[in-house]
Amino acid sequence: SETVSVTTEDDDTADLTITGGPLTVTEASGSSQTATFTVVLDTAPTADVTVDVTSGDTTEGQVSTGGGSAADSIQLTFTTGDWNTVQTVTVTGVDDTIDDGDVGWSLTLDPSSSTDTVYAALGSETVSVTTEDDDTADLTITGGPLTVTEASGSSQTATFTVVLDTAPTA
Repeated sequence: SETVSVTTEDDDTADLTITGGPLTVTEASGSSQTATFTVVLDTAPTADVTVDVTSGDTTEGQVSTGGGSAADSIQLTFTTGDWNTVQTVTVTGVDDTIDDGDVGWSLTLDPSSSTDTVYAALGSETVSVTTEDDDTADLTITGGPLTVTEASGSSQTATFTVVLDTAPTA
């Protein structure tokens, strides 16, 4: 009897499929304050795969899943039973009072804390996000028009107030 050695080459590659980026959200409340993208595994894992999703700029945006509260970071967990079920991540723009213009930033998706060693060895991936600013730097001046006289007395002076409409950066 003879023995023949056979090697089966694997044609599957462990990876994440991310669909939906780059994203744009706004600071203003409403439907455009959020945007979504999806994540799914490309191959069945041998153990749980945990993907940490982290905001690269928490002053501009946060993340959530399934109607949960927006946070600086979340975790997506894929098991051997639901690895091919798409999970949706919601990105929410953070409103501030600074006229800082539209800001580009990234979300990081990192599977390194996974129990499955193949997925844990993958590098992190990013999703690009732009947060559109809803602030305009301006002054609000109240108390005018003013009239003053040259003569001494109470009508020689008048007052007005000035307030910034947005927070300054310096």
